[in-house]
Amino acid sequence: MITILNQKIRNQQLYKALTQIYGININLAVKICKFLGYNKNKKLKDFTTEQLTWLKHYIETMYKREIGSAKRQKVILDVEHLITIKNYRGVRHVRKLPVRGQRTHTNGKTQKRMHRVGKNQATPTQI
Repeated sequence: MITILNQKIRNQQLYKALTQIYGININLAVKICKFLGYNKNKKLKDFTTEQLTWLKHYIETMYKREIGSAKRQKVILDVEHLITIKNYRGVRHVRKLPVRGQRTHTNGKTQKRMHRVGKNQATPTQI
């Protein structure tokens, strides 16, 4: 296991292993492999420490703001911004309803179930 941007990555093929980092999809992983000249199907355990160091350095310098915890924080701030300006999407987030136009008469139960509050838990209005 190696660690990139505080994310432990399991021993898999390189392009699959890179997708474990939040914000890196398969296309970006293949692009990173091509840029560094690494075989995308090679397992992580077969790389030398020098190659892994180059991989870590490249990802941390080129994509620092676009992946990992920085991306998670950006998504959270974007949702909070929608809520503060009382945008329609922000209101849907507050009410814990589907945001992207899905119907709620027969669907939307998954979204409601994900944000269900138990009897002993504090509701969002109590916090």
